[in-house]
Amino acid sequence: MDKWHINSRRNIFSSHIVNLEGRMSINPRNGNEAEYYIASFPDWCNVIALTPESEIILIRHFRHGSREFEIEFPGGCIDPGEDILKAAPRELEEETGYIGESPIQIAKFSPNPSFQTNHCYTVLIPNAKQLSVQNLDEGEDIEIFSVPVTNIPKMIKDGEITNSMIIAAFYFYELYKRDT
Repeated sequence: MDKWHINSRRNIFSSHIVNLEGRMSINPRNGNEAEYYIASFPDWCNVIALTPESEIILIRHFRHGSREFEIEFPGGCIDPGEDILKAAPRELEEETGYIGESPIQIAKFSPNPSFQTNHCYTVLIPNAKQLSVQNLDEGEDIEIFSVPVTNIPKMIKDGEITNSMIIAAFYFYELYKRDT
């Protein structure tokens, strides 16, 4: 198979968080041309922060897409050129006031490669302790809590955690634990 050739591009919408582009692409199998819409987001990270008591730090906040309060791991956008192992601890401290030791990247995956260009990274931060205060962005309102790591699978199964990137991050955490 060959990659599809992009004949032309047009910018549809740009904001601080997303650039939407229309791309006229040619199918190499049959020569048909069609427009495909591509959303370019910044890369993201999510943080699995473990306390010395083997609890995992979670946040609850309102998500405009689902119009629900969602339970997630702390995280956010990676600044352009920022090292993931610096971005993840920064996001953890900003959103929760927690600081931990020696961040470890345990995953990199594509949230939705059918139309998104970005990646999501999962970083494990052990021995996390609340040593600071939240430093939230203007658009954030975040509740912090922790649960035993062993509770996470039930929270996923029961639909308390529904964000697919958080579920994928926990799966990578389980793989990491199994392999170490």
